Amino acid sequence: MRMSTPGGRGIFCNESPLIDTYSPTGGLSAAQSVQQYRRVLEYCAEHPQQKSMAVSSALDLPRSRIRTWVDENGAPDAARAVDEAHTLGWLGELDTARQTHFSTLVAGIFSGGSISSDLYVPSWTVDRPSVTDAIETALRELGSSVRCRHENVDSRSTEILPERHASLLGRVLVCMGAPLGQKAIDDDLRVPPRLFDASEEVRLAFCEVYLRNRLSPIDGRASGPIMEDRPAVYREQLANLFQSVGIDARSAERTVTVRFDSLPFSIEEL
Repeated sequence: MRMSTPGGRGIFCNESPLIDTYSPTGGLSAAQSVQQYRRVLEYCAEHPQQKSMAVSSALDLPRSRIRTWVDENGAPDAARAVDEAHTLGWLGELDTARQTHFSTLVAGIFSGGSISSDLYVPSWTVDRPSVTDAIETALRELGSSVRCRHENVDSRSTEILPERHASLLGRVLVCMGAPLGQKAIDDDLRVPPRLFDASEEVRLAFCEVYLRNRLSPIDGRASGPIMEDRPAVYREQLANLFQSVGIDARSAERTVTVRFDSLPFSIEEL
């Protein structure tokens, strides 16, 4: 059994970026709502008998805003998300094992998935068993479980989605650098900078899933291209990341080319 080791910085998600993925409500930013909610919780912990009217007066906050927090155990969506992410172990510095699982999911988004811009729900479209296994294992290990669409439809690739915590997972992946919404036409698309600071194991997980998902070897060729009609800087960063784990990769116009004998897996496994 592989042991989890301290992961250093690498890829991670902190509270503030996660909170910022939520929309303003009631004239307050998500961060302001969470701040006021926590003030209310702290006050109520010291004055457990007081109801919303008294708390409103004491803290000079509108009762209409805090009534459900005090009287009905309500909370802003962003505050619930932070609590849930902490419970799942998705926030702050992560060990190498968790970083590797998140790296796998981020690679799957870049290479063959998406995160919906309205609901932040991630999905991965796959047609190779090795990629399917990697994505499903990462989801299960992180506590999201798995559900599939189109798995029995011959004309369509299988689509993998989280069974639980779907929107929260999508928001965390965005905070880790995964693109939100349409990525192919995004001039600002970049490889997540934190990946370059991650351990080799974490970087390798990203590279392997990406290559397994996108590479199509040609018989008799020593190398093959990945078509990347994306910004030149993205292709250069991708090639640099591959090189950082020993893969011979070169960026060119609309492609990143890799030598097959430098891959950490056999091309027959694709």
